[in-house]
Amino acid sequence: MKRTLITLLLIIGLLVGCDWLAGIVGNRLLRSLPPAGTPEADCRQALMEAAPQVLLLGSSRTKHEYVPRIIADSLHMSVYNAGMDGNGMNYSMVVLESVLERTTPRLVVLDVLDAMMNDQWVTCVDQWDCYYGVNAPATRYIDTHATWQKRLKMHSNLYRLNGVSTWMAKAYALGASEHLDGYTPLVGTMPGIKHKRYRGFDVDSTELACLDHIVALCRDKGIALRVFMSPNYEHNLDFNAWLAQYCRAHDVAFADFTTAFDGHTELFVEPSHLNEQGAERYTRLIAGLLLQ
Repeated sequence: MKRTLITLLLIIGLLVGCDWLAGIVGNRLLRSLPPAGTPEADCRQALMEAAPQVLLLGSSRTKHEYVPRIIADSLHMSVYNAGMDGNGMNYSMVVLESVLERTTPRLVVLDVLDAMMNDQWVTCVDQWDCYYGVNAPATRYIDTHATWQKRLKMHSNLYRLNGVSTWMAKAYALGASEHLDGYTPLVGTMPGIKHKRYRGFDVDSTELACLDHIVALCRDKGIALRVFMSPNYEHNLDFNAWLAQYCRAHDVAFADFTTAFDGHTELFVEPSHLNEQGAERYTRLIAGLLLQ
């Protein structure tokens, strides 16, 4: 019995030691991760380092359609594109809170689509696990919205860092990239694109609370906020109307460019995303409007 107890204590001690060591090493590697231009490296850049005068927020449409160089040349300000594929309004809120810990941007541009405001992406937060205890806004969000079971698991470094070794190794292998502004262009065209118009939208309470918080933060900090919808061939008519009404009710500057490039299918890589040429043309279109 005594030998069994000693063995059990040794195993527990070994596990605790491994977990502690994983946290020390993992956090150090995370904090010094090079800006390699991969999605995970861009996420880390947005949460841990970016301090621009103009912050671009949103999902894949922001990531691939807003060209920081063009905006910077027009406004003579530093610009960072913090858009991230497949993430909802909660991600944009956490990024804004993170940036505000370092600086106060003069302008925030938020591109919004329906998937950011319904429940489609609200649970896409596992990629933040590795920032628990490292990034305060991400930690607060997880503590507020995760189940008690997950919150308990998050105190294990081995759990929260599970799966990061592959993308960390890739980032370190690639090293620092010239791709330092968060923007990633899409290449190609899709002939024969047709409009898809549909209805049906129910706002998710968590995503709505995150949008409300973004609006409140910008107002409290004196940050100009612009909400846009970029050109695309897929239109949720109910959502478009909801977002326009929301911005009117909250006195937020809003512009709907969804049909701005109708008839120019050569500017799209797919119905919902502009290609590189389309992104540059769109960014030039909005650049002059941003500080009006």
